[in-house]
Amino acid sequence: MSEELARYLREIASQLDVDPWSEREILAEIQDHLQEAVADLEEQGRSRKESVALALERFGEAREVGRMLNRLHGESLWIKVGLAILPGLFALASVGGLLSALLGARIGGAIGHTGLIGVCGLVIAAGLVRERRLALWSYPACGVLLLSMWWGMPWPSVDQTGSFWPVAPPLLMLAGLGIIAALAAYRASRWPSPRSLRLGWALLGLIILVAMVFPAGPIVVNRHADWGSAVLTMLPLSLWWMGLLLLPVVIGMPLALRSGVVAGLMVVAALYVLVEVIIDPASGILIFTSDHAAARVLSSLPALAFLIVPPVWVLLSRRTKVRFWGLVLPPILGLLSVSVIRAGVLQGTAIEYGAGRWLTDFLAGAQLVVLFALTGLIYHRIGPPESMRAESMQSGASGSMSWSCAANERRA
Repeated sequence: MSEELARYLREIASQLDVDPWSEREILAEIQDHLQEAVADLEEQGRSRKESVALALERFGEAREVGRMLNRLHGESLWIKVGLAILPGLFALASVGGLLSALLGARIGGAIGHTGLIGVCGLVIAAGLVRERRLALWSYPACGVLLLSMWWGMPWPSVDQTGSFWPVAPPLLMLAGLGIIAALAAYRASRWPSPRSLRLGWALLGLIILVAMVFPAGPIVVNRHADWGSAVLTMLPLSLWWMGLLLLPVVIGMPLALRSGVVAGLMVVAALYVLVEVIIDPASGILIFTSDHAAARVLSSLPALAFLIVPPVWVLLSRRTKVRFWGLVLPPILGLLSVSVIRAGVLQGTAIEYGAGRWLTDFLAGAQLVVLFALTGLIYHRIGPPESMRAESMQSGASGSMSWSCAANERRA
């Protein structure tokens, strides 16, 4: 592509306020039309330079075209952001007590769990119908649905006879995830780009190491007398926990092949389920204190930090570094705020925060933060090169635009 065409496309992009994937699709289609126009003019006997200049002149002034396209497509961006945070808003209404206040404690509690799964299913279905593929803005819903459905499956049992059967389910799970990761990495290695995937493989190894090491945190904190027996006893659940952590990361790798860092939204949303179920920030607070406001805040923080702020941040950002921080920073601040608020509320009670409690919180939070950071880096490495044309051109609102439609709009 000539420098004139590249500069023309950059000027159009400067006027677009759409999500990154839609922007790539729009620019790729414009590039196709311009290159076809240049080829036609060259066949008529004009020089390359003259053909490029005439094609650009006929298409229109770059900034005007960009503003027109932004009017056509920019309005849908906020609709997509709204759909992306819809599961988070529903979760916030549920854990914040709004559903219980409107429908009663029993009905509100029942709807809060099954309703979130239903909302996620509707958002995913809307993306498939609207864009004929898994839409970017449905990634958070995919993450929540992925672990919400998996959570109902049986955990490995230590009651079975023999040492193999307790660890068989997580080992099979990890083997399957390893196959998916290997296939995604192989496909990424075939991108027409000089980038090496060695860093990606190293980071995936670090994720596995982190998932294996951090379950030992409670043993260190409690100073268990028999470490060997404790490790063997915890091994099945530790492997299962590692599988749960890696599940959204690996399932998201094929999505990262198409959309890069943005696919990390699925991982952040999936781990919200683990934070809500296992960490449960408001658990036990009302046993030791009557501060209902603090309990509501603690219950609401995960939904805000994992399901609402990251999608808004990432989908509205246009730079990879900014999107990366949109994945990592909100969960960090959310987990830190949870620990600080809990420490303040429980001060002077029977479970007042001490060094051991802070260490436990640090290990639990650091595990997720490291996972987010490494996931973002891996997804960036295996994502398609920025200059690569989008894989498919759809006719939906996410970025499809015909040259004739644009020309008619300019004439009007």
